Amino acid sequence: MRIFPVLTLLVVGVLSRPTSFASSAQPETFSDGNLLVRSAMQRAGQTKLTARVRQSGELLGQSLVGSGIYAQTLDATGELLTRWQMDSQFETKPGSFLQIHTGSFLWLQRRVGTEKHLSRIDVKRVMSELGQRGRGGDQEADTMNRVGATLVGGMPGMLASLLDQFQFGKPKSAELREIATYELRGEPRRKPIPAYAPTSVQLVIGKDDLLPYSIVYVHAHDDSKQFDHGELRTEFYEVAINADMDPSSYRFVWDGQEFVDDTADMTQRLRLMQPH
Repeated sequence: MRIFPVLTLLVVGVLSRPTSFASSAQPETFSDGNLLVRSAMQRAGQTKLTARVRQSGELLGQSLVGSGIYAQTLDATGELLTRWQMDSQFETKPGSFLQIHTGSFLWLQRRVGTEKHLSRIDVKRVMSELGQRGRGGDQEADTMNRVGATLVGGMPGMLASLLDQFQFGKPKSAELREIATYELRGEPRRKPIPAYAPTSVQLVIGKDDLLPYSIVYVHAHDDSKQFDHGELRTEFYEVAINADMDPSSYRFVWDGQEFVDDTADMTQRLRLMQPH
């Protein structure tokens, strides 16, 4: 099996305590896990931040470690721009992951050993084609919010993907490093579960800031002979809210490498997105 799709699926993670966060409102109380994750996705789409990233765990029965940076900002029009960059070691093979939302395109560049892959999605075109979905009402608004989050990638896209893949149970109050949090568990919405896919996800979200402090994909296939059990965890640390990177960080410098245009495939996939 090619590991590129799985690597893309599992670049998710944990945020350490932010260095600053301004909010005049009292924290909202959540009893519905899906509503909590949806609210965190919406908050992530409105927040500027930078962070360092580290990753560890097992993927396809082999060890994976990595480190990198994550950043997102709002441009002059209010459009969210994102940059997620990782360097990793997959057993003995070096790898890298770079995802950038420039405002017009979502670029994804992946490498494992000598194998490389580059893809691009025309975000404006996808949104234009999906703009007349026709259902209307709250369900339509919810679905289009997740569509928009998916297309900007980064943290909002990660949370949108979690909502699409998992059904979340009732959050439980907890504390992580003196931070008041919610803990919740997600079970796959679709059955049967492929052998390479997670069997559950564990998520921790801050009560005050709705940042996803901890996301862990768990693999526990009882009948799997091809893939070992394990977890994959990503940690974001040195998080700075309202910090920013140089604007050039949100531009993708194309070096002429052949790329796959995934616009049509993404449009079709998002057409099938159901309200949750």
